[in-house]
Amino acid sequence: MISSSPLISSPSVVPTSHACAAGTELSLAWSDSAILYSCRPCTAGTISLGGDGRCAPCGAGSFSYTQSAECLPCEAGTYSRDGSASCRNCAAGTSSSVGSSFCTLCNAGHYSHEGAASCQPCAAGEYSHSGSSTCKPCTAGKNSSIASSKCSSCPSGTYSIGGWELCKGCPAGFFALKGASHCRECPSGTYSNELAGSCSPCPNGTSSHGGAAECTSCSA
Repeated sequence: MISSSPLISSPSVVPTSHACAAGTELSLAWSDSAILYSCRPCTAGTISLGGDGRCAPCGAGSFSYTQSAECLPCEAGTYSRDGSASCRNCAAGTSSSVGSSFCTLCNAGHYSHEGAASCQPCAAGEYSHSGSSTCKPCTAGKNSSIASSKCSSCPSGTYSIGGWELCKGCPAGFFALKGASHCRECPSGTYSNELAGSCSPCPNGTSSHGGAAECTSCSA
């Protein structure tokens, strides 16, 4: 037999219509001589509009407090499952919009911290993979543009020392191969212009010292 003890402390006796206020639900208890009607608060994560209905769970992407008549949407950067009493922060590397039931991975070239409403692009000289919480700097000899998923080698005639350093051009008298971390001096007997990927030999009758931008005529 069902217990006749009250289902809530100090239950209120419901009128003949058995209608409960919004945020509560009808509850029954049996005594030896009568059925006792009372209203009990909806638990957090459920709601009711009143009457003789039962408390129903909030849908995914929303939540409710105890004795609520409406479910509230989760804020951006959070999410919830069905029947939630609160919303949870999105993990780092993900984000969500208002009223979300799940968090979406950040695209490659982007990142986010915990509880982010949106993913942010990586700065130039950085890169990231999908679902990243941080961006990584490019290594020496490579560079990237904003929101890059990978770093590309510096073209010949340029170099970079890595990180946020842009690919810089080699001065005249120096050269660099593709993906170089520094420029190398042209050896004697050769020369180069700016942005050179290699050094050119001096023409016959001319010579140069190391790191020369041009060749000079040989002395008689």
